[in-house]
Amino acid sequence: MTIETAPSRPSYPVRIAAAAGVPLLGLARRIVAGFVAWQDRRAIASLHGLDDAMLSDIGISRADVYGALDVPFGEQPSRHLVARVEERRSAERELSREARRAARLIASAEPRTAADAAASVVPLRGRDAA
Repeated sequence: MTIETAPSRPSYPVRIAAAAGVPLLGLARRIVAGFVAWQDRRAIASLHGLDDAMLSDIGISRADVYGALDVPFGEQPSRHLVARVEERRSAERELSREARRAARLIASAEPRTAADAAASVVPLRGRDAA
């Protein structure tokens, strides 16, 4: 013996979304993205409780945390934080390269003797000369 049941009706939120013309998959994606962004924002906010030395140990600054929490709600703050850290690391690498390049140029220059250095000094004239 089989029992036939009436076709089930969609839930109330599903009916509202369908009536509004919002595809269910798009609505579900927005809900999940909002939840993920909220969790991400809470994790970044927990970094606010660390002191500056601890933040420095993990390679971020307090300004990075504030900047990440300042992004609009729909965006994930961790992406912003990672981008800021990568920008800083890239700039530090470039400065390091330039310093090494300058050190190589100085090292490759001819060594100067005391006589050469004395000859290149311009004597003072006028009232500054003693």
